Amino acid sequence: MSLKDFLARARAFADSRSRAAAELEKLKQERDELATAPLPKAAFAAQIEEYIDAQLAVFDANVAAAVDRLKHRPNVDFEQMRGGFPVLQMMGGDGRIDERLLVALLADAVKARVRAALNRMDWPDAGPPPAARPAARQRLDAAIEAAEKNLQEMDAAVAEAGVKVQANGR
Repeated sequence: MSLKDFLARARAFADSRSRAAAELEKLKQERDELATAPLPKAAFAAQIEEYIDAQLAVFDANVAAAVDRLKHRPNVDFEQMRGGFPVLQMMGGDGRIDERLLVALLADAVKARVRAALNRMDWPDAGPPPAARPAARQRLDAAIEAAEKNLQEMDAAVAEAGVKVQANGR
């Protein structure tokens, strides 16, 4: 093999390795972007509504438990109870209103205000919806693993041939 042929092959390998390394970095960047990509506006609103519904469920369970403790006390004096009527037992002893009480009383209004606020907002380009993200992450992880293996195999083949490759692939 002539020196000219050798140098041409070395350049071709260096170019191929550079492309493979660039592809690996692109895949890693895509994975990082997936992890931080904003949710679609509707999915974000749904998460807020799910949180509100969860708070409402806790409140409802607490009120049911409070009423259950009182149902056999026909002469209960609500004025003497800390917090008064069971629905208000969600208030702290210092008179602050618990978040769950507000959610219970205003859940639909809070949801409507959140939707209205979101509708007025500019929204960044969103990533995939939450349900699609695990599959996208798995696809990227598999592609990254394959790209890393490809680079390792390229480096091993060159090392086996006794050629030293600089860190930048050239």
